[in-house]
Amino acid sequence: MTFLTRDIVEAGQPQLCAQDPTQIPLALAQHLLRRQIESVKGASMITRWITSIWQPNDATGLWGRSLAQVTITESSAIMQEIDAGRLCPIGLVTARRWIPWDVFKNHVVLVWGYDCDGDQLTLYIYDSNFPGRDDITVRLNLSSRGSDRQITTNGTDGPTAGSIRGFFRLPNSCWIEKAVLENADALASQALVRNSSVEGAADF
Repeated sequence: MTFLTRDIVEAGQPQLCAQDPTQIPLALAQHLLRRQIESVKGASMITRWITSIWQPNDATGLWGRSLAQVTITESSAIMQEIDAGRLCPIGLVTARRWIPWDVFKNHVVLVWGYDCDGDQLTLYIYDSNFPGRDDITVRLNLSSRGSDRQITTNGTDGPTAGSIRGFFRLPNSCWIEKAVLENADALASQALVRNSSVEGAADF
């Protein structure tokens, strides 16, 4: 849903805000499925996700770059995307296991703004698990180290309530089928349309 929300904003089309997934038109449901599959971007993105749940939180002599180092590097790139006027999808890393299928415990959100006060970074995000809210954030101190480094959120979190392990930027391609989304009148008749902003996007 995160990628479709961004696609709709980029296309300037009415945003979807359904509350009942059983009422989704078939064409839209098929588009959602294809968009989800496309967002994986093949083997390279699958590898990226699996690597992230295996990475240690902090640097070790055996592993190389830690998840914390990746997160700090990605933070700069995310801010550059927002400064350029682009919404930025990111992967939230919540799992820490050696079991590959635990990758599905992670989550994707959409960064639409940020504040950076010194080293304190706040990312403002659209989280499909919290529909209709524009107060969901991810916060971290870019200069913190080791056990002092905490990445907190009031959105989707990990095993430790209110926090995640790290995050990374996802490919920022727009993929939209105009035949599905340009028919705003038909969607509106099924109470699916609100506006073209991120706020209020659907929760299905």
